[in-house]
Amino acid sequence: MIMIRLKPLLVLLAIAFAIPAFTQTYFAARSPDADAGSVDVIDIGSGSTIISVPVTLNGNPIDGFTGMAIHPTSGSVYAIAKVGSNFHLVTYNATTGSLTSVGILPDKFAGITFHSNGTLYGITGDGADNPEQLYSINTSTASATFIVSPGTGSDGEAIAFNIVDQRIYRYGGGGLLQKIDLATSQVIVVSTSMNVANWAHALYHRPATNDFVFAAGDIIYSMSTTGALTTLSTDATGSGIKGLLPTNVVGVEEPTNVVDLELFPNPASDRVTIVLDSPETKQVLRVFDATGSLVDESYVTGPGQVSYDVQALSEGMYTFELNANGVRHIDQVVIQR
Repeated sequence: MIMIRLKPLLVLLAIAFAIPAFTQTYFAARSPDADAGSVDVIDIGSGSTIISVPVTLNGNPIDGFTGMAIHPTSGSVYAIAKVGSNFHLVTYNATTGSLTSVGILPDKFAGITFHSNGTLYGITGDGADNPEQLYSINTSTASATFIVSPGTGSDGEAIAFNIVDQRIYRYGGGGLLQKIDLATSQVIVVSTSMNVANWAHALYHRPATNDFVFAAGDIIYSMSTTGALTTLSTDATGSGIKGLLPTNVVGVEEPTNVVDLELFPNPASDRVTIVLDSPETKQVLRVFDATGSLVDESYVTGPGQVSYDVQALSEGMYTFELNANGVRHIDQVVIQR
């Protein structure tokens, strides 16, 4: 499972994971446009804030805070923090509530999202020198490489990678929803008439249901891949949300001794081949669904390759975790038929 440090919220998360609807609780980025920058835990079903943790950069207040994205293998949480006229790519340490600057981004970015392969993508805002353009971003230096210009829109930018169809979805304001094929840089218009507030910076893809949680203005929606909206709640603070991550994709332990697990094909339909590098002969394999629930636990024998039958699994995203010699090998697979 993907994990980040979150010790100040241990009790909160223990409660959140104990209730049946734990997928209703999300981490939300708040910008100091309305109040002090913070990461809140919210209930998207009611719009209420359960707890709020202020954020600082090098111990100092920030002028803007937007975008939240979690690295699919390391579990590191990235965001965008504005200090003066500079937009920093930052990592978030939930133990202290502090942000660490990776570097200054080359333009005014409004949203970020990770591809399942670990590549970070970002979209520039309407006030940028080069507005409404998609880039890949180096997570070590914050340098950016141009990918494509998705085109017109209005105030507000929100992007999210869909692990099921391998496309980035972009809400560009003014009712415009697009999806971007990263292999070809093709921009496909999904809808031009979404009835939402223009101000929108938070979009998160839910693999289990292949839809999105979308925050626009004070309203929190579920959004289909065709742009159909269902209102979930109204943000009780009225300050708006500029980034979303569900609590059920993170844990409360530090990700020590975690490495990538090699498996293929991905997506898969009937079988997955797992590469066992460890010389340990008997290894524990666990499979979790997109909600974090354990769906299978078995022993596999290595080294070599093992064929795992996935025909009994429903379509969606699954996390494979192999424990060998005290090291956790993790990767995610999409089951698609």
